[in-house]
Amino acid sequence: MAAEKLSPEWKVDQWLLDDVQNSGRHLLEILDGIAHQPYETSGNAWFAKIVDGELILENHFNDTLGVTLPVDQAVGVLRAYADKLGESRLAGGRADFLKARKRDPILPW
Repeated sequence: MAAEKLSPEWKVDQWLLDDVQNSGRHLLEILDGIAHQPYETSGNAWFAKIVDGELILENHFNDTLGVTLPVDQAVGVLRAYADKLGESRLAGGRADFLKARKRDPILPW
């Protein structure tokens, strides 16, 4: 299937798999970034920016994987990813976030 035909949600999931992987803290940083826009992050394969209620994804290696979508549309994928990571990884990520930021992350749900 051509990358242009892939759903925006699939592209968000691919970004999470490629760059967030199993890092609870990185996922919490992204979720907190929704509340503290603008937010930017760059990883192994992707650049992501959250600004003006939109999530903008650019793949470092494949321009056709890039996508811009409303944050509200991405939140369902982010929530499913958080659920899949599990409470243990999120708890460790939350502890790391709290240590670095001196506050809890703000989650969009």
